[in-house]
Amino acid sequence: MTVCVVDLGAGHGHHAHYLKLLVEAWREHGRDEVLAISVRRSLLDRHRDLALASDANVGINIVPLSVEAEAAVERSLSTTEVPMASVLPQGKPAASVSTLWQVAQSVASRFSARHLFLTDLDRLMPALAGHLPGACTVSGIWFQPRFHYRALSWPGAPATAFEAAEKWMVARALANPDLQNLLVLDPFAAARLADASQGGDKVRWLADPLARYPSADRNAARRRLDLADRFAVLHFGELSHRKGIVELVTACGMLKRSVADRIVLLLAGSMSDLDHSLIAALIDRARQAGCAVLDMPQFASDALAGDLFAGADLVSVAYARHAGMSGVLLSAAAHGRPVVAQADGLVGALTRQHNLGAVLPAGDPASVAKLLGCIVDAGKVGGFDAGQAVAFAERHDPAHFKKEVMRALAPRR
Repeated sequence: MTVCVVDLGAGHGHHAHYLKLLVEAWREHGRDEVLAISVRRSLLDRHRDLALASDANVGINIVPLSVEAEAAVERSLSTTEVPMASVLPQGKPAASVSTLWQVAQSVASRFSARHLFLTDLDRLMPALAGHLPGACTVSGIWFQPRFHYRALSWPGAPATAFEAAEKWMVARALANPDLQNLLVLDPFAAARLADASQGGDKVRWLADPLARYPSADRNAARRRLDLADRFAVLHFGELSHRKGIVELVTACGMLKRSVADRIVLLLAGSMSDLDHSLIAALIDRARQAGCAVLDMPQFASDALAGDLFAGADLVSVAYARHAGMSGVLLSAAAHGRPVVAQADGLVGALTRQHNLGAVLPAGDPASVAKLLGCIVDAGKVGGFDAGQAVAFAERHDPAHFKKEVMRALAPRR
């Protein structure tokens, strides 16, 4: 028998990390079945080690999508939002969702799969809610549930229209007999869904796995980065509008000279949807204000990432338009570094619950500048508890992720 895993991502973010952990888990605990993983060619191009992980001896077969399927996925993913609302009036999902569903099902049919595991259900949830026919039973990971976000920030507040629609959609999906396991990266959402009258037993929290970087001595890391005695503020990972990079760099340009002269801003990651000339202008303004800026606009190696988190004094997850979990939040916690975080959504709720740092309104450079000034003057982040932060990160050990995913791949009894 074959278990089929389909990942339709392009290789950014969590996808490759998850697939590599899945391959590790199968090598460690694989059963008398074949694990067939089908992904986009761009992901294999970015992660050659994954491309070379096929191993007939342990039943692992990693193959790219067909050229036709790749083109269909590219067209469907060009839409900017999950067209969830379209499932409500007609009882069926939009054409782009149907296309993605058909691609995944065709791969499962090609391998005569017993079970299909989808590494990112967010765009395919309307297909499950619409009870579209499939080749076999299905499980998957839901990255960004948002039906409960208003309640996270304002307990007792009524849900927005979007949240009510998403809650309706997931209830329909849980009622789908083909759905076996819904692994949810948000513990608050998972707890709410587990209480559902129908299908709640299909829901489990999946701990987003911590990416472990080489440990580095803090003083040595700071010397290698040439940080001198400045207060180091790190923005790590994808540099995009959604991740609040514009607001952070703008805020540094607004600082008083007495504060800016003590800060070094570390920008490490590739730029995706940004106007490079705009960012360059904002960096110049921050430097004119007195900030030092170390700009590293490319994917950081694991060794460099270890140095950056070891050498930082503060890590920014003050995202502007971000839903779901943050691997950067986990890495900061694992290194015992405080964060400044968006107040709303999952990142804000976890920061408050586990004393990971300070929160502030999303998308407001003036608030970021004010908070940076207070932190630099005080030399610490009020309310931050390094011990709690490290304990929080340890609950996201990759071993937990591998155990839950392998459990989802097992036949239901």
